[in-house]
Amino acid sequence: MRRVFDKRIPAGNRANWTDINDQGVTSAIVGTEEGVFSWEDVAGFAQNEKITLLYLDKRRFLFFPTSVLNQSQRAELKDLVARNLVRDKC
Repeated sequence: MRRVFDKRIPAGNRANWTDINDQGVTSAIVGTEEGVFSWEDVAGFAQNEKITLLYLDKRRFLFFPTSVLNQSQRAELKDLVARNLVRDKC
């Protein structure tokens, strides 16, 4: 499967996107099916200056560089997490 995917969408042509709102998190690599996760599916959140992680469980997570967010987007993300994340799951 991985070889077929690599041939179909070479690494240089891959792009991904993530949408985070009050309903949850939607993420996809362009050319693949999107993953849709409600806040109940998100087990944890971590962020530093380099990386932002949304834990789905102890072995699965979504991540992206923190640098793609400007200061207001970082504040909005922290607010969304504070309002919606169910604590003590991870």
